[in-house]
Amino acid sequence: MMEAIKISIHGRLYFVPRDHMALLSIFEDFVEALNTHNRNKTPLTVNSMYVLDDQKQRDKMAAEFHNHIRKEIELYQERAEHFIVCDCQSVAIMDRWVLKISALEEKKRHYEELLQKELDELGEEFSTLRMFSQELQIKSKKLQTLKNCA
Repeated sequence: MMEAIKISIHGRLYFVPRDHMALLSIFEDFVEALNTHNRNKTPLTVNSMYVLDDQKQRDKMAAEFHNHIRKEIELYQERAEHFIVCDCQSVAIMDRWVLKISALEEKKRHYEELLQKELDELGEEFSTLRMFSQELQIKSKKLQTLKNCA
């Protein structure tokens, strides 16, 4: 009924925040260049799909982000604990994992900043809405008073 067709591509889906969209074009060009040297029979493809800007899709993307970060945190905790328990003697390995953990913290901080910005904008909108609500309450009380006096 929807005239949908099956896409015969196996791969993964990634969410790219809007402020990194310029990098997506570079990535697509890179994959296209790789494909010219591809020795496999299956081509490499990149499909960019813009997510509809509605609450349902934003909620899904937020849930995916949280699940992904939780899994990464678990993995990083397991690896760090392993290196500690096994008394790892490789400075390079430990330094690499410290950098990976820092990069994950930076990613979390970046998303927190994006979310906080949106929340701040919502706060301003709610202030205006609250003002309208108070004005409606005042008008409603005036009308009730007038009706009760009549």
